Amino acid sequence: MISKTLKVGLFVVAIGSMAFSNAQEREGKRKPNPEKIFKKLDSDANGSISLEEFKANRMKDESKAELLEKRFARMDADSSGELDMAEFKKALARMKGRKDRKPKHDDN
Repeated sequence: MISKTLKVGLFVVAIGSMAFSNAQEREGKRKPNPEKIFKKLDSDANGSISLEEFKANRMKDESKAELLEKRFARMDADSSGELDMAEFKKALARMKGRKDRKPKHDDN
């Protein structure tokens, strides 16, 4: 009787640990939250991201300044010099769309 109870108990523990492990894996694959990213980039908390804020948070190498300026300009749909939340979300959606597309291979 005790060995049967022990076996059932071990089975329950094994199933529980697998479920916990799967939950942790799914947690790591969650989409980034645009609002949280926006707040992090908006260092002065004025509701928009300036080019300086964008570069300060994204540029680890000075040689990438021009690339970041071009990326910012593409994201800044109204050319105001700042990104609002709507522009930021739209740009993230466009970038995600590009990642989801499979590259075309030309066999010729």
